[in-house]
Amino acid sequence: GFAIVISVLTALAFGALPALKVGRRNPQEALREEAAGLIAGVTRRRVHSVPVVSQLALSLVLLIGSGLMVRSLTNLLRVDAGYDRENIFTFQLSLPGTRYSDSGRVLAFQAELLERLGALPGVEAVGAVDKLPLGTRWGCAGFALGDRPLPGPMDAPCSESRAASPDYFAAMGIALRSGRYFSSADDATALPTVIINESMARQFWPNESPIGKRFKWAFELAGERPWRTVVGVVEDVKHRGLNVKALPEVYMPHTQAVDRRMSYVARTVGDPKSVFPLLRREVHTIDPQLPLRQARSMEEIVAQSAAAPRYAAQLLGALAVVGVLLSVIGIYAVLAFYVAERTREIGIRMALGAPRNGVVRLVVVRGVIMAVLAVGIGALAASWLTPVLSELLFEVSATDPTTFAMMSGLIVAIAAMASYLPARRAARVDPIIALRNE
Repeated sequence: GFAIVISVLTALAFGALPALKVGRRNPQEALREEAAGLIAGVTRRRVHSVPVVSQLALSLVLLIGSGLMVRSLTNLLRVDAGYDRENIFTFQLSLPGTRYSDSGRVLAFQAELLERLGALPGVEAVGAVDKLPLGTRWGCAGFALGDRPLPGPMDAPCSESRAASPDYFAAMGIALRSGRYFSSADDATALPTVIINESMARQFWPNESPIGKRFKWAFELAGERPWRTVVGVVEDVKHRGLNVKALPEVYMPHTQAVDRRMSYVARTVGDPKSVFPLLRREVHTIDPQLPLRQARSMEEIVAQSAAAPRYAAQLLGALAVVGVLLSVIGIYAVLAFYVAERTREIGIRMALGAPRNGVVRLVVVRGVIMAVLAVGIGALAASWLTPVLSELLFEVSATDPTTFAMMSGLIVAIAAMASYLPARRAARVDPIIALRNE
């Protein structure tokens, strides 16, 4: 309904304005212009060009906005997330507390499932983690270091925490920087161990190795729990978002930080989705009542994390395409009318020896001039409006000169192409017929 009303009002407005102008015109002046062969003056031609220039300028703003979003999205998807996202299938299991009431049952289920999944054909590695990268579960907990003074309640540094199985890092392709990964020896009966990420190592041990350092969560300080020992350092992983800097992070063996809700990752030889029926079968072999939640590939998770900039790029791109199409139609219409009203002048030029290429150039240059004016106005407007997109952009400036230049060149090229058809028609004017018609 809104679109229909706007269309009708637009038609009435743009139909009424020329009608009112013609109604106020002096008939003698009109006849005098006809006798002189002046169908439209320079001022009127400029008025005809104003809507086209405005359309081109608005189209340029949209093109620049979509170009910035596309570049941002490309940069985002190329970022090193700290793991190999290809050929990984993931799913989540939440063990009900009624049937898995103690940690022993939970660990027994997880151990059997990991063993079964790892033995499947087409599966290279299997691991489990309580908080999958780019998921919705994260948090920051205070901690203390054994080689530093104990912090006060409000002064403890903060770190994210993960509980992971020994093969989780190999399944995800998370590189080891120093020390070792977890092993089967890091069980509930062993001394507590942790693996930290590079950000934590740089922040707290910038000039020394963190391997062997002692670590304890703030809530563990009041009890008699032993200190956890740092046994390895892994590369930073983008957990909160591809465009969010990695924070200090601590991994604990899943056997020493038991969680009923775990995400399982399986690295496959081929298409990760092809192994899903096999994974589900093994889960239901152990417990047929467990549903598999959030079953998807790691590439789908990464793509979903970039949904906001992708949607913005698609929306602005679609609007830009519509704007450019309208602009092309407008340029063609104005120049077609321009050729029609200057038929006599073109005929005289050609009768006096003007080459057809010169006539084509005359019309095309007029279209390019409109485009250049539009580029100046549109670029100015875009430099004022695109900072609104700053929060959605990643590693690209809101006034990126490359994007501005590329889209401006595209507008000029499109205008030149839209001008070619009227220009070719002008070049086909027969001078004798043009003069005889006048």
